[in-house]
Amino acid sequence: MPQVGALVLAAPLGVAALLVVAGCAWRGDASDSRGGTSGAAARAGDLPTAVITRRVAEIEALERRRFAAMVALDRAALDEVLAERLRHCHSDGRCETKPQFLEALGSGRLRYRAIEVLELEPKVVGTAMVVQGRLGVQVESQGQPAGFRLGFTDVYEPTPSGWRMVAWQSTRLP
Repeated sequence: MPQVGALVLAAPLGVAALLVVAGCAWRGDASDSRGGTSGAAARAGDLPTAVITRRVAEIEALERRRFAAMVALDRAALDEVLAERLRHCHSDGRCETKPQFLEALGSGRLRYRAIEVLELEPKVVGTAMVVQGRLGVQVESQGQPAGFRLGFTDVYEPTPSGWRMVAWQSTRLP
């Protein structure tokens, strides 16, 4: 079920591997044309509803913390949640590894000023979690401010030390 709400994260003014994703659409099986958790449960080895509900809540909270860390330039928090094999594809088509993405943030070449969560919908897919959503983003890229809305899909995999994001793909929305 979609989680819709407005969470705005703003910075002070002074301061896959598992799944190939194309665009922002993902099609579930015939029993669940939206790709929601009920169809995903069968693909995830018939997980109990309580497990699916817990995983969805965990990933939703993790996504919101990740967005907050991007705005706050919290490298330690980002280092913890991003997988070493991350492929982060921006809305302009550029794709980066984890070190490249963190370097862009650390150098100031890319600065997230605010991220507004418009929609967030985690889904169980096998052992992974696929998240689709929409964001309102205020950024500075190479010193130039910009604001836009994004549709995105990302993928988290379970590890012994917690969920790690292995893929991000975003598209600018009209």
